[in-house]
Amino acid sequence: MIFHVVGDFNESEIEIESIKNNIKFYGVQGAKFLADLYNHTDIFLTPNRPNILYEGAFDGFPLGRTHAQFCGVAIFTTDELNMNKEYTMDEIVIIKPDVNDIVSKIEKYFQSPTDLYELSRKGQQRCLKIVNSKLRTQEILEIMKSNLES
Repeated sequence: MIFHVVGDFNESEIEIESIKNNIKFYGVQGAKFLADLYNHTDIFLTPNRPNILYEGAFDGFPLGRTHAQFCGVAIFTTDELNMNKEYTMDEIVIIKPDVNDIVSKIEKYFQSPTDLYELSRKGQQRCLKIVNSKLRTQEILEIMKSNLES
């Protein structure tokens, strides 16, 4: 496994000596870089937790997963606020912010790449429905119309 770390993190954040040949740090990157990276990525792991840094904040970038999923990457994410109601469990993998839970769930898919790619495909299909610009535009127009009428 190769771990790709994007963002304002580097090898000084955690001890990586035992995996230093399997981890790459890229720093903060733009959308073009990420789209290229996602073409070679199987899993987007986002074990974010809310309200750790301060009330209302996440200790990561949970919105980045939408871009990854849009590009066909399987999503393994925490859901401490129970906000993934539009997904089924065969479209994303909900993890606990616990290393043992994360490892056991990733190992399951590591042993069965076919299941991983099916998860990726189903997740991408759901994501495309959720971020459908025509549908979103229609929803926004309906909200604006109802606000104008009230």
